[in-house]
Amino acid sequence: MLSAKEMISTSERSAKMSDNWGKDWIPFAEDVDENLLLIDSAGKVKIWDPEAEELELECLGSSFATYLEKFRNRLCAGHMEYIEEVGVVQSCGAPVKKVGGSSKLAD
Repeated sequence: MLSAKEMISTSERSAKMSDNWGKDWIPFAEDVDENLLLIDSAGKVKIWDPEAEELELECLGSSFATYLEKFRNRLCAGHMEYIEEVGVVQSCGAPVKKVGGSSKLAD
């Protein structure tokens, strides 16, 4: 998650580096590939790839609350895995179970 200051600086930086940046977008997080999670003017959560030549925004939720609920459900269902130094990363779909000191996909 980005702090309020990081949201502002990320928005300003993104507007400078791409004509595709929407001035009404609010970035709130960045993934490991430097794609931005943002909320658009309609309140939808989308992911923006600053490297993409064409503007394609994948919708991750119809609202921030819906996005957080889906994220929570994936966490509770064991479909997410914490990777040191990276953060929470979605697994390959199968629930993740702890085995000893590491994680592995459930059989």
